[in-house]
Amino acid sequence: MKGIRVALLGVMMTVIFCACEKPVQFTEQTSVTEQEVSVEEATEEVAETEVETLSELLSEDARKIVDFTGVEPGEYEDIRDLNYYTEYVDSMYDIPYWKASGTAAMICGYEPAKTQEQVVAYLNSRAPKGFVLLFEAFFNKKYATDEIVEYAQSYAYYLTKATLEKHSFAEFMTEDYRGEWFKSVGCTREYEYDEYDRLIENGKSYRKEGITEFKVGKHMWVYGGENWVRSAQELYDVIHDGYKGFDYMEELVKADAPAFFETYAKDRYAVVELADKEWSYTKVTDYGGWITLAWALHAPHEYMHALTLRAGGPDVMWMGEGVAESYSFMNLKGEGYLNAFDYIEFMKGNVSEDFWKDSELSDRQRVEPLLVECREAFNSYKEMFGDDYTENLYTYLAMGEKEIETKESLFGFNVTDAYEITRIPGGGKDTVADELSYPGATVLVKEMIKDFGADKVLTYLYVGGDFEKAFGMTSAEYLEKVRVRGSYKLNFFYNTPYTND
Repeated sequence: MKGIRVALLGVMMTVIFCACEKPVQFTEQTSVTEQEVSVEEATEEVAETEVETLSELLSEDARKIVDFTGVEPGEYEDIRDLNYYTEYVDSMYDIPYWKASGTAAMICGYEPAKTQEQVVAYLNSRAPKGFVLLFEAFFNKKYATDEIVEYAQSYAYYLTKATLEKHSFAEFMTEDYRGEWFKSVGCTREYEYDEYDRLIENGKSYRKEGITEFKVGKHMWVYGGENWVRSAQELYDVIHDGYKGFDYMEELVKADAPAFFETYAKDRYAVVELADKEWSYTKVTDYGGWITLAWALHAPHEYMHALTLRAGGPDVMWMGEGVAESYSFMNLKGEGYLNAFDYIEFMKGNVSEDFWKDSELSDRQRVEPLLVECREAFNSYKEMFGDDYTENLYTYLAMGEKEIETKESLFGFNVTDAYEITRIPGGGKDTVADELSYPGATVLVKEMIKDFGADKVLTYLYVGGDFEKAFGMTSAEYLEKVRVRGSYKLNFFYNTPYTND
């Protein structure tokens, strides 16, 4: 009887793997049961396809899928069949995961858990964008409920089946017929692709022991071991917005420092591992950087390290952090990396005792009067630019200016301390790193770019060398020069509102 099942399987597989220009249509033959067909009848069914032998009926690739799993379609009634075939189809072909699931469903005779009407109703009513595009995490029970996984598998099945009834498997692998299917089933949901949606849909994943390595464009995302991403849609947004932020950082660097970008940065990329850590950080590598991401907002900042630092490069990390902050503030409307959210209410005069209890600032007697003095700069920025930028950015710059003035950190730790926190060896040896935290380093770096040009500053940061020979003075002398001349005060370095919408 197993031979009969294989023969009938061939009729079904012909739809998917037929090499002829005109795709074979689905027929009722695919639903005939073993009990209803004798060996002689099955032989007649195969003959009707005008294929002389079983080897001709089953394409080599389709046969490989069946042989690899060791499970003939229909041998098990549970979902294991679909998962078995999906994983192997995904490894065989360079196609999106949902297409692998849909193809596997065609081979193993999967019966959808949701009707087509239910899938369409879900798409029309409450399905998030990542689901509409069938991002692979919606098939993963770590990020999706059992019901959502059923919706995703059913959606992939109906979309694949409808496409293969009209188009060849080769066309199905390379083209997008989603809009055609939406129209045919009366789906009113609008979906739009941007370049990052397309990159994600065409991404390739590799899974092992619950960890997924997801290659999207030139970057790799590693996930599955973190707990701060709570759903498939959140994961989709982290990757989509993160990649968009990476590209924006490259655009800014290319515009500011074209020679540096072409020589050192244009071919660099990142591996981004989502992890449950207190802070995000980057291990600089020959290719760019391995980013350990603890919060989605940190991604552009960390990517600036991958672009502008090199393995074994110079150890002037107040410059590294200042560069990363000054450019990443241009992303997400000035939210930045080391956020100043806790201090915004203080800048506005709304301070309670809870602020000091919750704050990391232990030296209240020293810091409180300095923060009060920061309000003047904060209010000036608010008056000058209103809602064009965030109160977080205005607070951050006001605090950075005060650090330049006093040569003392206001955040409760300096750049050197930050590198001890993240346990990255060798960070912050320059004495300026002992005097400034991230806001002060950001303001000082922008002064350097104004004085020497971004190409020179970024090239020095990447290549290294003697600071005094490169810039005509030591870093400590430069900090003192900037402090004395006062040019850093209200030197707003973002001269246009955020435009990366």
